[in-house]
Amino acid sequence: MENRKKMGFGLLPLPPDQRDFSLGAIPFLRPEKVPDFDFEIPSAEVEDQKETDFCVGFSTGVANATQEKKRLNMYWPWAWAKKETGDVEGFGLDLRSGMRAHVKVGAPEYDSKFSLETQSPQFLRYFENYPKEYEEQAVIHKKQAYFSVGGLRTVYDSIVATLWKYQDEQRVIPTGMLWRSGWNVTDGVVPSVVGPDGDFGHSFFWKGQKYIRGKRHLIAQLSNGEDVGDKGLMYFPESIVNQEATYGNFMFLDYPAGWTKDDIIATSQEYRAGFYGKVGIYFKRFFLWTK
Repeated sequence: MENRKKMGFGLLPLPPDQRDFSLGAIPFLRPEKVPDFDFEIPSAEVEDQKETDFCVGFSTGVANATQEKKRLNMYWPWAWAKKETGDVEGFGLDLRSGMRAHVKVGAPEYDSKFSLETQSPQFLRYFENYPKEYEEQAVIHKKQAYFSVGGLRTVYDSIVATLWKYQDEQRVIPTGMLWRSGWNVTDGVVPSVVGPDGDFGHSFFWKGQKYIRGKRHLIAQLSNGEDVGDKGLMYFPESIVNQEATYGNFMFLDYPAGWTKDDIIATSQEYRAGFYGKVGIYFKRFFLWTK
């Protein structure tokens, strides 16, 4: 991971979307305990996307695989998402589109015949190149929904508390940042200063917390092989997470019992709205009620 030519990437900025389900909007889903100790969620194996722009496919695919306790095909849902965006030949993918693929179509189990082991990146970009039977197989590993992680004082606290709350279900958090060359460290411990401007977005996932020299760090698992960082893991200090984790932080999570999709959208929009936004929402509800 010494330079861009040797490292895969491919994360696009996340356009705002008011329809996102917000974890912070629903009190009984939102975590409250912020752990002050080390923990690490056992995850699926470290993958290697090589020099492709498939990072969103890998971060979301391995997140799904971690819950399912099976190795899944990361390329098929990524190719589906690229087809849905209408930009198959374009660079990369945003994280929301990658999460959505696992909700809409799921992921089949890993098959080396349709992977970078045997196929070119160009071949794997096209959804039409995969077997039709994958669609039926993938349904088994579909996720019900995904939520945007938040609700506590800081981004770091929201992430680490959410990981801890759902650790028994092995729910990790796909994320992403604008990657900085100064983070290419052999021990995996990311410096607490941002450093030079980054030149590409990279997606990975959070899987736990580790104290290093008395400071809190989030454990990130990348998809660049085990020769990167600490056998594929990187450790991000609190300050960097709060400042740089701006490409989205999502978790696969089922709907709360008794709630519909529309209920969650309405609650999430109200939660994110400012003062005047809330006034508008309440006025609209009152108008509809009295109509």
